[in-house]
Amino acid sequence: MQKFWHKHQSWARVVIVLLILLSVMINAMEEIQPRLVKDDARHNLAMAYNNFKYGVVSDLRIDSPEITPTYRREPFYSLILTGVLQAIADPQTTTQNCLVIPETACVPLQLKLQWFNLLWLLMLTFTTFLAGRVILGDGFGSYLASLLVGFAPDLTEAINNFYTELTAALPLLILATFLYLCVTRRRWQLYAIGAGFAFAALMLTKAIFVYFGVVLGLAFLAYAGQRHSWQPLKMAATILLVAYAIAGLWITRNYVNFGAAKIAGRGGEVLAIRAEFSEMSWSEYRASWLAFTPGYGEPLLKRFFNPEDYVRLDRGNPEGFYRSTKNRIELMRPEDITKRDNQQQELDDKLKAESIAKIKQNWFKHLALTPTFAYRGSFIKMFAENSLVPVRLVYLISLFIGLYLALKHNDIGITFFVLPAFFSYGIHAFASHYIPRFSAPLIPCLAIVLALLMVRFSHFLQHQKRQKKLIKTQS
Repeated sequence: MQKFWHKHQSWARVVIVLLILLSVMINAMEEIQPRLVKDDARHNLAMAYNNFKYGVVSDLRIDSPEITPTYRREPFYSLILTGVLQAIADPQTTTQNCLVIPETACVPLQLKLQWFNLLWLLMLTFTTFLAGRVILGDGFGSYLASLLVGFAPDLTEAINNFYTELTAALPLLILATFLYLCVTRRRWQLYAIGAGFAFAALMLTKAIFVYFGVVLGLAFLAYAGQRHSWQPLKMAATILLVAYAIAGLWITRNYVNFGAAKIAGRGGEVLAIRAEFSEMSWSEYRASWLAFTPGYGEPLLKRFFNPEDYVRLDRGNPEGFYRSTKNRIELMRPEDITKRDNQQQELDDKLKAESIAKIKQNWFKHLALTPTFAYRGSFIKMFAENSLVPVRLVYLISLFIGLYLALKHNDIGITFFVLPAFFSYGIHAFASHYIPRFSAPLIPCLAIVLALLMVRFSHFLQHQKRQKKLIKTQS
């Protein structure tokens, strides 16, 4: 069998990868069916539609040639969808409602958009395999990682909901891989430029990563100090220059049109929701650990706590922390939907000021809630079965173990590879109401880290086996 593998390994790899992609496609096809598009996803489709039909980048959900530009949301995913619509739809007959409401006449268009999301998942699965080959070498690890990504429920479900998590996963993985290559290869220049492009795409999909530049700069500064070399600083300068030059085009557009030097205008809203949680009582804080535990958390919550200790933690409760804040923010917006973005900067600044003041007043509770929300965001589905709730923590546990071992053994490549995922996990836990969906873009990187740990454990067992055999032979 080994001789056959060595003789035909190139073709065997191609066949295995094609089988993986085929199985991922068959599994994901179950998600392709017309459904009502909800919440933030509607804004992504509205941006794509308005750009497609009227040539205006706007997330306003009104179908009119008088549509005005907006900047509330990141543009990358909607620009991709705009290109898809230009290829498959007729602007004369297509309406905005056709993208979000599963009417019979609109079904073919919606299915085509979902098929595009499926193609993105297949591309993500294949890229995971390639990244796995770079980091894990020629072995079972890259195949395992690509399978974990292709069958991840949080990613397959994204085919149908039009959120940005599936889109963000690809530039995040590419950025992490190019960072690994930058610090492990002699000719780093092209990898640094590639990392800059990926970083720009990531910022324009998830604006929260705009702050990752600070962390990345500090990481390269520490690496330069360790190596006593200027080269890591040249790497950082190249990556950041390319990334912020590209993202700066969109930021400049927002500044010229709205006076807002930022990628998106929802930071104040997200922070306001997080700040509202800092006003919970300590009994609610204790209950939150069970409230944020999927599956068995709810029955334990009802058994050990009174309803007043957890009722405000329910996202659907109009008087709860989340929904009451969303409703309050909606009341602060102008009734005329076309005037909302003219006041978006003022509203965003006001919400940020209020939120920071509230967090300062309840700073200890805010810090205490950071591990709570980190725990909440850790429940990433590895399999579809709801009974495997504890297994959902495996990915984030592997991230911490991988980072610890990389730092312990001075593995600079893996340290930089996990840096984007670790940043995302930390900043969401500290500054947002971290729901598990926010962790979906991390899955490819986490799958590679998990596969790496399994490969190294396999090598350790093989080494132990050889050592025992050698001792037996000598005795």
